[in-house]
Amino acid sequence: MQQLEIIESIEDFPIAASLTKNELSYLVEEGDLRMINKSDFVFRQGEVSDEIYFLLKGAVKVSSNISEGREVIKMVAPQGLIE
Repeated sequence: MQQLEIIESIEDFPIAASLTKNELSYLVEEGDLRMINKSDFVFRQGEVSDEIYFLLKGAVKVSSNISEGREVIKMVAPQGLIE
């Protein structure tokens, strides 16, 4: 995905409405583009994260583990912002 395509995708997110083109460009230049496989974790329950994620394509499952290794799905988020 090219830098301009990423900027155009992020512009559609509500959080980006107050950002200038230069600020969006800075985010894209300084950020990391990651391809996450379906079974991979972005981060795990209980971990502290100081990052922000823009989901450009696909969806992400937000879940937590309860007793006996059971998983409770809290939501499935479409492309957009993940905090």
